[in-house]
Amino acid sequence: MASSPGHLYHADSSAATLAVAVAALAAASGASYALYRHLLPKPLPDIPYFPEGARSILGDFPAMMREGGTAPIDWLITRAGALPGPLSQIFILPLGKPVLLLTDYHESNDVMMRRGAEWDRSDWSIAFLGGILPKHQINFKTGPEWKSHRRLLQDLMGPAFLHSVAAPNIYRSAERLVELWRIKADASAAAAAADGAPVPFSAEQDVFYSALDAVLDFGFGDSFEHRAVEPQLRHLKSLVGSSDGGAAGVREVAVNGQRTLEFDGADVDETVVALFKTAEAIQEVGDMGVPSLAWAWYNMKPSSRRSNRARERFSREQVERAVRKMTQDNIGGGSGKERDKIRSAVDLMVDRERKFAEKDGREPVYWSQAMHDEVRKKCGSGALALEKGRENNIC
Repeated sequence: MASSPGHLYHADSSAATLAVAVAALAAASGASYALYRHLLPKPLPDIPYFPEGARSILGDFPAMMREGGTAPIDWLITRAGALPGPLSQIFILPLGKPVLLLTDYHESNDVMMRRGAEWDRSDWSIAFLGGILPKHQINFKTGPEWKSHRRLLQDLMGPAFLHSVAAPNIYRSAERLVELWRIKADASAAAAAADGAPVPFSAEQDVFYSALDAVLDFGFGDSFEHRAVEPQLRHLKSLVGSSDGGAAGVREVAVNGQRTLEFDGADVDETVVALFKTAEAIQEVGDMGVPSLAWAWYNMKPSSRRSNRARERFSREQVERAVRKMTQDNIGGGSGKERDKIRSAVDLMVDRERKFAEKDGREPVYWSQAMHDEVRKKCGSGALALEKGRENNIC
């Protein structure tokens, strides 16, 4: 039986539709695959990397989250050591460029000290620190703005400042530590074991507090009255002067099977605690691995907002005190006696801003976001370095 023209037309139309659909699907598949290939990480030639990272659009980021946990920086170090040679690459920025890991000291020193024109601050490091120190010079690429911030600090590591300001402050901090240990040593001798050997005590927290005091002394001098060791010293003296000779505040504990004395500690001032939050924030963001998202989450927390307000009040107060002292003492004429009035890093920064304003023919701007960030970093970076040192049993 012959097919009617209508049936033939319907069959031809269905076949054409199917052909178009197949062609469209093939084109979409091809385009999707091409897009997938385009989005894959682009390894730099002749630099080792892990192949599985180059086969994923997300690169090595899932591996970092899976294996790095709360310590991605440690994971980066381990990752670099697992590849041959001192230079390797990883892909932890989805849809971004490879990140180079250089583990050779001499080459790293050469890049940092002598090849600034070729290697500048990375966008990742700026995002990492920019959430808490947006106007600090460490977050600017080399250029006029960086230079204008840098000149506020360029004398802080000079011999004159280190000799006349930093060294005496660090010495005072060491004196307080020695006095604290002298009292603890007497308590240790009093608790001597049966064989007459003194019972040791842990010095880790004391060294940490002493180093923190040195940072505070260097940064703020006598303008900031609170320290970390001084409360411990007063507390220990009160214990020794009590009716029981301090026995209530001293305990014997076993550390690695050895008798050890443990002393009650005193609370540190809340302003010092707030300064520590800068270091904790940087470490917390670093552990999360994605700076922009981590800072957004961190700054939404009420505790973070309170700490930020406390640090800003503190920074402003220290700058205002330095300005008042400079005005009262007429610092800055250039004589040795006037230079002796500069007793902290904040004093020097304020004095330099005054001099630059005179040179530029403008009014000095003593309080700004830039000044706030520079002051804030004085303790934030110091506390972070001390905390990392304690984690690694350095202090």
